[in-house]
Amino acid sequence: MPSCNFSLFVDKPKTYTKHPKTIGEHILKRRIELELRQKDVGKLIGVGNFTIMNWEKGDAQPSIKHYPAIISFLGYEPFPEPRTLGERIIAWRHRNGFSRKALARQLGVDEAALARREMDIASTTGTAAVMLNNFLHKWLEDDLSMNLFIR
Repeated sequence: MPSCNFSLFVDKPKTYTKHPKTIGEHILKRRIELELRQKDVGKLIGVGNFTIMNWEKGDAQPSIKHYPAIISFLGYEPFPEPRTLGERIIAWRHRNGFSRKALARQLGVDEAALARREMDIASTTGTAAVMLNNFLHKWLEDDLSMNLFIR
């Protein structure tokens, strides 16, 4: 009777770093912990499995519009805790999926002024700068008081 020689191969589970640094590494770690496929994570975040694969490998970065779903999937924010007002603005934008342009439009301020404020180099002279600074301080203080930076 003839015999057939064959071998079965199974991919080893991917390992991940215990201290992820990139968003892709955070996604990979969480996905493996939950025993999910890239396809499953993609559906949760609203992208395809190849997108997840590229994020995990570091070949691509998520667009800011995907950050809220990524943060929801992870269960925490994968960014360092903000220390300055500029960092707090950026963290708020990430958490809420706003580009700088979209946030500037919503606030009714110049995008360049917002960019300077995010880099903590905004001048506090001039009426517009003072109004922007006061509004952002109040707005971000109220938002962060809800303890959204759980790590």
